[in-house]
Amino acid sequence: MADSVSFTVEPVNLRAILAEIKEIDPKLANNLRREFRRSGDEILAAQRAALAKRPPRVGGSSTVLRMIRPRNGRKPYLALRRQYQEGGTRTGGVSKLRSKIAGGLRVRTIASQRRQAVEFKTTGPRNGGANMARVYESRMFRHPVFGRPGEWAPQYGQPYFFKPVTDEMRQRMSARITSAIDDAFASLR
Repeated sequence: MADSVSFTVEPVNLRAILAEIKEIDPKLANNLRREFRRSGDEILAAQRAALAKRPPRVGGSSTVLRMIRPRNGRKPYLALRRQYQEGGTRTGGVSKLRSKIAGGLRVRTIASQRRQAVEFKTTGPRNGGANMARVYESRMFRHPVFGRPGEWAPQYGQPYFFKPVTDEMRQRMSARITSAIDDAFASLR
């Protein structure tokens, strides 16, 4: 899963449910998987809406003295670090990166022996070996400036994957999945 960013909503024993329905009616099992994917449409729409908004620009920067606490247990120390301030947000324009990330968002059903889930995933565009969907999810990243070799600029990222998804959306998705399973079993009777 190094190429994806995902979270899962796991119903109870999805594999057994799909196997039982497939044994009776394979077409109904395919329709049930399709309904599982459709159950995530609200969450996908929220993620795409977050990607449609432009992140703020970097307005300026200053150097500040910060206490650094190493994770490896070494002694804390003071160090100078650059701190960025948010600027205004530009209007208009097109971001191919944001549209490519939004185009890569998917919902898929996994019902293997080891794992059972309805999963949200994006593989996103790749640039120089980096998955740009992961890079854009970070708080801030640096990128080369077009037309100026060797010059780099900071840019705010945009938490599009987890932040716009609320607990209510997850609960509604879980309810849709449960309802689809109940409907599938009801149609078999």
